[in-house]
Amino acid sequence: RSDGADFAFRYQAPATRAGTFTLNGQVEAVWRYEEQLLPITPAVNKVNVVTDSAVDGLMDSAVVSPRGRATLAWQRSEWFASVTTAYTPRYQSESTTPTAALPAATGLDGDWIGSSVRWDFQGGYTVPRARRGAGSGAGRWLGDTTWTLGVRNVFDRAPAVRSVSSVSVRSICT
Repeated sequence: RSDGADFAFRYQAPATRAGTFTLNGQVEAVWRYEEQLLPITPAVNKVNVVTDSAVDGLMDSAVVSPRGRATLAWQRSEWFASVTTAYTPRYQSESTTPTAALPAATGLDGDWIGSSVRWDFQGGYTVPRARRGAGSGAGRWLGDTTWTLGVRNVFDRAPAVRSVSSVSVRSICT
């Protein structure tokens, strides 16, 4: 069973000489994500628990909540750019303190793996479509194409450290 909601918004400001600006975002919130190994065993809420099936016999799980993303975009004629930030909350794994969802966890990383924020940048140019019958060469071949350059994790921040448990090491080695 699961309960949650997704929220999204988008606002486009009126066009100006500087271009058009758009702000959009989304938030995913999950209040309950229960898994049950057998009908006779209790269901376990696995929100903010990240595991693989080798750990607990249940499904691979990566339900973290709330997660959010926001983007500010700009466009002026053929040019465009955007900056995006994405938030991932703290979570528990097979290397954090044992819980009902992870009774065999090792505790190497304390109670939680820390949250993270990532910033991305993208910019580009759309080559105008060549007029019919006009010229030949690169303009006709490149017309109506878009060239984009993007950088993920602009500030080069590593996510929170997560230890590798012996269960994960064994599953990689076999």
